[in-house]
Amino acid sequence: MTFISLIKKYNKKKYSKMDIKKFEFFKLNENQETENYMFFNNLKTIKRLVDKMLEMNEQEVDSLLKNGHNWAVDHMATSKDDVEEVFNFLAGEIGIEGYEQHNENPLGGPESSHTVHDNHMRNMASEDDDNIKGFEDFSL
Repeated sequence: MTFISLIKKYNKKKYSKMDIKKFEFFKLNENQETENYMFFNNLKTIKRLVDKMLEMNEQEVDSLLKNGHNWAVDHMATSKDDVEEVFNFLAGEIGIEGYEQHNENPLGGPESSHTVHDNHMRNMASEDDDNIKGFEDFSL
């Protein structure tokens, strides 16, 4: 449904602030140049928020993180992995000149924040393969 058709549909109705916001949203969506406009909006949001976080006092942030908020460190690590994966895909597909994929592990950590956990679970599963039940073990 287009912006114009929405206005025609509701032209006899009084508009609330919410209706106007909906119309503005549809109007914005109509004018988008790419099908994946949200990809680019999300990218801009990530950049804006990262820039703001980089302006924060590092000692103050570090103090907060050390006081029971290491979940934020985990979220940042997985987000970095996700963004890096998308970038590497796009750079490889588009062929960015002078781009070299860097697999840096500045803290000597795993290539992904999930690697240690995944390897541990895989090892546990291989040790317990004899104890894994299949559907046939639950026959009536």
